[in-house]
Amino acid sequence: SLTLEDMKKSKHSRTDLNDDQKSRMAVSIMQRMDKALKEDDMLREQGKPAINKLVLLPSVQSVCNLKPMQESLLEYDILTSIKMWIEPIDGGKGLPALSLRAPMYTLLMTLPCQADQLKKSGIGKTIVSLRQHKGETIENKRILKGIMEKWCRPIFNKSVDSRTSHMNK
Repeated sequence: SLTLEDMKKSKHSRTDLNDDQKSRMAVSIMQRMDKALKEDDMLREQGKPAINKLVLLPSVQSVCNLKPMQESLLEYDILTSIKMWIEPIDGGKGLPALSLRAPMYTLLMTLPCQADQLKKSGIGKTIVSLRQHKGETIENKRILKGIMEKWCRPIFNKSVDSRTSHMNK
């Protein structure tokens, strides 16, 4: 099975991945994300530092930033995995580590999400609640607003460039 390490070692272009390799990679990273989430939840319940998601974060970023992988990741519903990583914790009172949230928000800005994928994952509600959360940073609230605007554009047929949006009215 193809891993991120194999891709780094490969002399071939990353666009040479076939659909089966992309599928296996998507499933693998999402399984690892789910495992890290569950392990961190257990550690938090025990009052211990929850670092599994942070340890896995660079791998998640590497895979999600590969343009040839993005469609497969979205088809396999990576948005639900991301949502579970960033959603508020402790009954909505707390937030995951800033060092986890900020890179995941940046990642969400780069993924070419479609309306049906957003709806299936329910990530939009999580983004709204994070933007409204009193513990979120001002900078992250700006990024979250940008994500919301990016996702709303295709739904409301708005221009990608906000400077030309007056032409579409």
